[in-house]
Amino acid sequence: GDKYVLERPRVRSTDIMTYTAEDISERIDRDHGLLFLYKKTEDILAKPLTTTDASVVLSLVDWVGLPSEVVAILLQYCADSGRKSLRQIEKTGIEWAEKEINTCERAEAFIESEKRKREVVSGYCRVIGIADRALTDGEKKVFASWSETMGYGSDIIAEAFNATVRATGKYSYQYMDKIISGWFKQG
Repeated sequence: GDKYVLERPRVRSTDIMTYTAEDISERIDRDHGLLFLYKKTEDILAKPLTTTDASVVLSLVDWVGLPSEVVAILLQYCADSGRKSLRQIEKTGIEWAEKEINTCERAEAFIESEKRKREVVSGYCRVIGIADRALTDGEKKVFASWSETMGYGSDIIAEAFNATVRATGKYSYQYMDKIISGWFKQG
């Protein structure tokens, strides 16, 4: 009667279970999905898994609660994003669980959404002339605001960039943000 609500506690990296080699071996014998997952992990990392590595992968399934097929998608996503350390993979797996990215459909939708975001930001970088460096945290924040909150494409960003350079003589994402935010408020 709504007296009790079961909620999965928030999982942290320090909470992740560790398994012995025997535990892992038994699970692989019983679960062919895990065998596939371990082989996929070895392929992506380009190395045989240690017991610690295998324990992290098993924890993503058992403790974090992601299905094996979602972990396989997660592994490929992390590898494609340049995050090949198991600590980075583990952290991303925990983030996915918190965001309830726990089915293949949700994982694929998330990856597609992230790809679109990267394409928009890449367009901003081309317009502004950022090519040979990583974005600063401030740039990432305002670029996300421009694309996700305001929904602006590269054409508006180009106009703001030109207005900024005309007014200040240089690129300034802070100045651009003031212009763009003003335009957004004005509709």
